[in-house]
Amino acid sequence: MSVIPVLLLGWWVVDSARESEYKAVEEKHLLVAKNITLALSRYAQDTASILEHYSTMPLDELDESNNRLLRSQNITSIRVFNNNVEQLISIATENGSEPPPLTAAQLEAVIANAETDRTLFLPVQTNSNGQPTIIITPIVLDNSILIAEMETGYISQLQAQVKFGKLGHAAIVDQTGNVLAHPMPEWELQVKNISKVSAVKRMMNREIGVEEFYSPAKKADMISGFSFVQETGWGVMVPQPVSELEENIAFIKLATLGVGVLGIALAMLISWFLAKKMARPSQELAELANHFEVNEMQPAPEPVRSYTREQYELSLSFHNMTHALQDKNSELLYQSQHDPLTGLANRNLLKKYLQEKINKQESFIFALLDLNDFKDVNDHWSHAHGDELLQHVANRLIDAMSKKGLVSRIGGDEFAIVFNADVTKEKAESLVELLRGRLKQSYQVIQDTLSIDCCCGLSCYPQDAKNRSDLMKCADLAMYAAKKENNTTFQWYQPQMRADLNERVELTHILGEAIKKNEFIIHYQPIIDVNNYSIQGFEALVRWQHLTKGVIPPGQFIPLAENSGQIIPLGELILDSVCKDISLWNQQVGTSVPIAVNLSVRQFDDPDLAKKIEETISRYKIVPGNVEFEITESLFAENSFQIQDLLNKIIDIGCKFSIDDFGTNQSSLSRLKNFEFHRIKIDKSFITELNSNEKAERILASIVNIGKTLKMSVIIEGVETQDQLHVVQALGCNYIQGFLFSPGVNFEAATRLLKNKTINPGDMKG
Repeated sequence: MSVIPVLLLGWWVVDSARESEYKAVEEKHLLVAKNITLALSRYAQDTASILEHYSTMPLDELDESNNRLLRSQNITSIRVFNNNVEQLISIATENGSEPPPLTAAQLEAVIANAETDRTLFLPVQTNSNGQPTIIITPIVLDNSILIAEMETGYISQLQAQVKFGKLGHAAIVDQTGNVLAHPMPEWELQVKNISKVSAVKRMMNREIGVEEFYSPAKKADMISGFSFVQETGWGVMVPQPVSELEENIAFIKLATLGVGVLGIALAMLISWFLAKKMARPSQELAELANHFEVNEMQPAPEPVRSYTREQYELSLSFHNMTHALQDKNSELLYQSQHDPLTGLANRNLLKKYLQEKINKQESFIFALLDLNDFKDVNDHWSHAHGDELLQHVANRLIDAMSKKGLVSRIGGDEFAIVFNADVTKEKAESLVELLRGRLKQSYQVIQDTLSIDCCCGLSCYPQDAKNRSDLMKCADLAMYAAKKENNTTFQWYQPQMRADLNERVELTHILGEAIKKNEFIIHYQPIIDVNNYSIQGFEALVRWQHLTKGVIPPGQFIPLAENSGQIIPLGELILDSVCKDISLWNQQVGTSVPIAVNLSVRQFDDPDLAKKIEETISRYKIVPGNVEFEITESLFAENSFQIQDLLNKIIDIGCKFSIDDFGTNQSSLSRLKNFEFHRIKIDKSFITELNSNEKAERILASIVNIGKTLKMSVIIEGVETQDQLHVVQALGCNYIQGFLFSPGVNFEAATRLLKNKTINPGDMKG
């Protein structure tokens, strides 16, 4: 009778041990799978964030620090495709060289997913070098997409950290069941598909749980916890042979039978002790994993030495993994929020900082600062000069601000400042003036002395805008206004600026239709000989005669046409009208005079410009010398071989060139030396400053003498009074334009002037 309770107790203990062992294994394996899943999820998020960050940067600006960041995510190359999925740019992150081409399968996968609206991690494939890689696509850019190739090294590292028992391991597959990481390396290289395994099937269906299955790799029945990565669809399973569990259970069975003879009390004590010993490590491992997830990458506490060897090694792996991931997470966070060139906060950190201040309902001032003519530094010197200059500018901005706000670089030569809440508008203006003064001081850059100026636009929260995006737009509009006002130091945002923007957008929208309908008229302002007041030519001035808005002056629509590219068809329309009028004057008056037509810098983007000019002149059968083109000195800042070539082709046709607004650009004299001009046109600012600036007359005299020395005629614009006329005559200048003689007039009035041949001062007034 006494044996029966002992046998019953032994049976209960063995059965309880089996149940506890299986339950503990299931909990442990599922726990490990979830934590690997969590690590992969954050890895995928970080990778997507980094690629989205670089999508805002031109690829030719990537430097070694950028490449190191990409390589830290195992990204081997980045490529840009247009909307037709034709490759435009490809760069290897290892050395910036051309990476191997995509395989046909990889390219097919990119094409299939190019239209999606979210970032995808495509199934693993073998690249042209025979290595398993993952295509990440598409990162949407302006009219193009960016894709990246990522190796599976980090995934393999995570898998390799999980080892327990004799054959316990982790395996990671992609969303189609292809092996990403496995104890058998050849399976990774072959991109082995194990989708027929029941646990893998359930992972592909985005299930989480525990499964028993047969492993062809280990040739054994396995029990496995499995999970999936939400962002990518990857699956993680942590299997262990069932035989190892049975070995543990057998050991427990022998121990239980050995001590069973000691009696019911002793048997109960042993059962309680064994159950407790098996349950506690699982509970502590669960606590470690919960700490890993809840405390956002904070390191987990070190494992307890009282664990079994297997449990201790597994928990130690968790501990080391959290430390490594925390370090990498900190580095990635800094890189994603700071400009790699200057070390300043970047656009991401700026947006976050602005939103935090808005959430706190703080009143503050926001400023956008743009460097004037920075492109000239890169074009004239080098991009290395430009980069070093930006670093110097950043240092001076930080020094001048002296903890009075956040300074950030948000792209190219544009910086942003968020002033502290205690900075008033008056203080902000003083700081901006101080900043400009500091920035204008010369810089020593790669053994060259450079200088730079800036413009600034300021907006106030919450007076000007109620959210971050509108606040930045307001400052941008103010900065645009500052640049428009001859690069003044700064402008505060005014509601009228938004109205002006809406008007510019509207005019740009209807400009193309106006060109098609030819809503433009040409006025002609006479060019007068100062000696006998005879008409020596005209300057063609275009006006937009809109049906409802009336006459729109060129100062409003010409910049819009240049920015939108519509200046090319508009310029063709103007030239056609001028040539037509010259032909009519030949017929009606029996004579013609040279007509000056303005050419925009943007018109030289058309490689067929010279051909179109020649065709228009030939169509109306006029003398090419009667067409004279006026160009400004800003044209030469482009420093383009194409521009020089087009200028020479137009001269070969027989047309002449004059340089307009002479004296307003520092490169004037060098342009006269290197290019064949027919005339110099002196900007009207010199004549209007005669009474207020004693140096103006001496400068005028110098320019006139330069023209005479170079055997070039000189035209002074803006003559409006008799006193100004007398000064011009005394200087010995050839020709003048101005309201003293005539404003711009229509074709009929210009015809009458041609017939009269002369205009006396004041005849056209009133």
